[in-house]
Amino acid sequence: MRLTPEQIERIQGATEDILENTGVEVMHEGIHDLLRKAGANVERSGIVKLPRQLQRELIQQAPQQYSISTAGGVEHTLGGGARHLQAIVTDPWIVDYDTRQLRHPCLADVRRHTQIAQQLEQVVAISLMDYPVTDHPGPDSNLRAMEEHLLNHDKHLQVLPTSVASFERWLE
Repeated sequence: MRLTPEQIERIQGATEDILENTGVEVMHEGIHDLLRKAGANVERSGIVKLPRQLQRELIQQAPQQYSISTAGGVEHTLGGGARHLQAIVTDPWIVDYDTRQLRHPCLADVRRHTQIAQQLEQVVAISLMDYPVTDHPGPDSNLRAMEEHLLNHDKHLQVLPTSVASFERWLE
């Protein structure tokens, strides 16, 4: 199913409205400085609001297409009409395969979902939500989930950290 031009315009308008009027929280002072210099409104709370015109100028600077590679060296070009998918292999809540009840993820879920995404040819990038697993409690829970994830795929890794600390953990 393709979106109609009207649907795309509605989504773009709603996104621009949220970024301009509600904003997003950015938790890095260095990024705050860059955003201020670009013309964004950075509040003391860390909420950043981007005027529509600035949003459009920044989007115009983005390349129309770019390449990503898997750990095995397979290259994919994104943009330019090519269609690819990204998979996120965990959420804070999942539906249990056996009971059909909502629950938090465990390591077996991370492994199974990562392996499924690995097998789907259309999926060229895989990410893991920054969320602890129930069967490995404690401060290392996210690291154990990350290990399970990384050991079960060789596709492009998309990191979507929820904090600077999480980003640093991924870099390590």
